[in-house]
Amino acid sequence: ERALQNMANAVLPNGYVVQDYLNAKSVISNMPQEYTEERGDIHFEIEKLVEGKKILKRINVKQAGSSALLGEFQEEVQIYTAEELFALHSQAGLEVVEVLGDYHLNAYESKSSPRIIVVSKKN
Repeated sequence: ERALQNMANAVLPNGYVVQDYLNAKSVISNMPQEYTEERGDIHFEIEKLVEGKKILKRINVKQAGSSALLGEFQEEVQIYTAEELFALHSQAGLEVVEVLGDYHLNAYESKSSPRIIVVSKKN
């Protein structure tokens, strides 16, 4: 919320703000729960889950062929619906003028678009 308000404060009148955010509905339905990756001699064990209004990603890093843990990391991403993002733009004094669903600039579809790209204008 604060980041969006800061963007709105920074843009000139009649200027635009573009926010690119994941579409949680699509991401969650296609999200692998657990998987592993190898990068050279490093082994990554990755677990993704939804907890409340957040997507959590836990990563354990190990030396390939060893059970010794080199490190543990966790990422958290807040889940927002498109409607919640629109409301945040409005609260920041921005008017939503377009919503796109991917980097090819296709229209936003709530169930299938990988992204929610909100284009808004400062009044």
